[in-house]
Amino acid sequence: MPFVFRIQTGLCVALLAGSAAVATAQQPANDRSQRKSDRQNVGKERQGQPNDVLCELLMQQYILARGKIQTDDVKAAIRLVASRGRNNGYWRIVLKEFEKSCDANERIVTANTLAVLTGILSYGGRARWQFERKQTGQASLPSPGGAQTPYFVGPEVLQRVIARAGQADKREIDSFVIAVRQSHDTRSKQFLLDVLRGTKTEGSWSDARYLAAVGLAELGVHEGVEWLIAYSDVPAARSDVGDIDINRAPHRYAPRNTRFQCCRRAMADLTGQPPTLTKARWKEWWAANRTDFVPKSFVSLRIR
Repeated sequence: MPFVFRIQTGLCVALLAGSAAVATAQQPANDRSQRKSDRQNVGKERQGQPNDVLCELLMQQYILARGKIQTDDVKAAIRLVASRGRNNGYWRIVLKEFEKSCDANERIVTANTLAVLTGILSYGGRARWQFERKQTGQASLPSPGGAQTPYFVGPEVLQRVIARAGQADKREIDSFVIAVRQSHDTRSKQFLLDVLRGTKTEGSWSDARYLAAVGLAELGVHEGVEWLIAYSDVPAARSDVGDIDINRAPHRYAPRNTRFQCCRRAMADLTGQPPTLTKARWKEWWAANRTDFVPKSFVSLRIR
């Protein structure tokens, strides 16, 4: 599910600017002086790069800020920068700040800039797939795309997100997998397979594996579909305590966000079959349709 920005720009900017004034007033004088110096230095560094005054303001006041700022304001800034940055080249600056924050181990800034890149990849991935399906008039697998397709950004965005995912711990890996899945890009297959086949413990990587399986199935990779089918019932080993919950990005319509329900709903989106099918029924369907499988639609996730 891509980031969707539904608030009028003028209203959003007014809200953010008002909150920025409060946040600035609460900062000690030396902090404000340092931030001013930082902004001047950034301006010098970015000469000749894509210029978007609004994106730059939101980046400095909210996305790169290290003080206490309302979460809703940060999320609004992320959505607006992602929406604007995908078309005007500002994504290059976001990518640079993401890399810098990873090198400096600034987890909050890394999370914020990764969220912007996720939004940019999401806009591009979904738009490209829908564009190709409209052109062909039938279900088709997404392709890497190129400059001629809508919302194209350079391949380095996906490449750098995947490269940096190797530094992520169990608290962060879900966000990286979400970003890669949102790209709907065939170049993400190996990374998603590595996550799905990983040896990390079940409890800490259950969400990441589910997201990887979904992303692979959407790309037509059989291993992703087979993982979803394998977990479309409560495992026998957990029959007494119930199935694991998917917390970071469960299926939008899964009851109680349990893994087996998320898997059934994902399979329903991918195939057009009812979400009530059991594991045995899904196995029967897969045996009959495995060879010609092409996903019918995206899986509807509720990304938190």
